[in-house]
Amino acid sequence: RCSPDFRLAAHRGRPLTPRHATGGGRGQTPTPEGVVTPTALKASAAANSPGSPVHAMRVVVTGGGGRLGIYVTHALARAQHDVLSVDVNRMDVASAGVKTLQADLTDAGQAYSALAGADAVVHFGAIADSGITTEPKTFNDNMAMTFNVLQAASDLGIRRVIYASSNQAHGLAGSPPVYVPVDDSHPARPINSYALSKVVGEQVAEYFAQQKRMEVLSFRILNAQVPSALAAKVAEMASRPALGAGTLWTVTDARDVASACQQAVEAPGVLESGVYYIAGPTCVLPERTAQLVAQHYGARTEVRGKLRHALTRCDRAERVFGWRAKYGWTV
Repeated sequence: RCSPDFRLAAHRGRPLTPRHATGGGRGQTPTPEGVVTPTALKASAAANSPGSPVHAMRVVVTGGGGRLGIYVTHALARAQHDVLSVDVNRMDVASAGVKTLQADLTDAGQAYSALAGADAVVHFGAIADSGITTEPKTFNDNMAMTFNVLQAASDLGIRRVIYASSNQAHGLAGSPPVYVPVDDSHPARPINSYALSKVVGEQVAEYFAQQKRMEVLSFRILNAQVPSALAAKVAEMASRPALGAGTLWTVTDARDVASACQQAVEAPGVLESGVYYIAGPTCVLPERTAQLVAQHYGARTEVRGKLRHALTRCDRAERVFGWRAKYGWTV
């Protein structure tokens, strides 16, 4: 029923004009303000934007040359923070306020050197999915990086770390969600070594929060995509809905991921440690949420309340540091 000529349904009836940016993998650098995405699909924006920081901080972003990390580094730099982008690969993230360092964080000594002098850390460094390399290497490298970064942060007196976990922790590629809308409390059910490494990483984060009195926020990020890839992803999901069952028919704009990181870094006071769900604000087929759940999940999934435009809830992030997703992608 969907044609190639998609139109935007304005999120919550408030059409705003978002900034657009292109981006991609390593070596692809979005401009600070960006360029317009494909006109076949446009993003809507719910009203929120990161506030100005109380003061500039030195922030280390691990995996800062990666597909999402590059958006985080640019968002922090635009907010006038002193950003060090750390990655195992050589980087091209030319931007005012962003320095780069090539380092292997599976080596504890290099982790300490990379984090020295930081006020906060955003940890995106990881083997980014299952199947990129062997299962043991995926798990072992990801766990080593996460532990080394948190141990170094603790010993260096860095109290706040944002840890990039993943929606894969929920195991939706293997079985339907336990309930919808999915939120911060959905149980973890990893089905591959990458998801397992993220779940165990959350437990490591909790250890440092409890035993070392750190603030460690684990972001379970759902199906994050750079703006230049969103048109194709949404079109594919709309034309073949079965493909979206493992991601709740939702995409999360990389710019929203970056704003969540920025707002968590800048938030005053002491923040709650634990799991935070970071997800797009609307299903790409918002008029069909109940139908999609019934057809693809059935009785195996509990429906909590009346389903509206979204199958996700990010209440904790909004309550603790004021974040709401800005870019809602729909057909």
